[in-house]
Amino acid sequence: MHPLGSVFLQTFCSLLQQKDFRQLELSRLLTRLAHRVAFRFRASGAAFRGKKEMPCLVSRMTREAFPFAEPGSSPQAH
Repeated sequence: MHPLGSVFLQTFCSLLQQKDFRQLELSRLLTRLAHRVAFRFRASGAAFRGKKEMPCLVSRMTREAFPFAEPGSSPQAH
């Protein structure tokens, strides 16, 4: 990963490159994204001492959304 890039966005793009993750419902995908960022990355530098900024996922959606699923595929609804 590029050292100056956003860890969140780079991880999001890497998840979307994997077919299994593209089939997930949006809130599940974002939860897995937050988990991966939380457990694979740590801030560097003496001022941060390993602290992180994490997204707060809030949704008012009333239906499942599969924005990255391939047309004609059966998404993993749960």
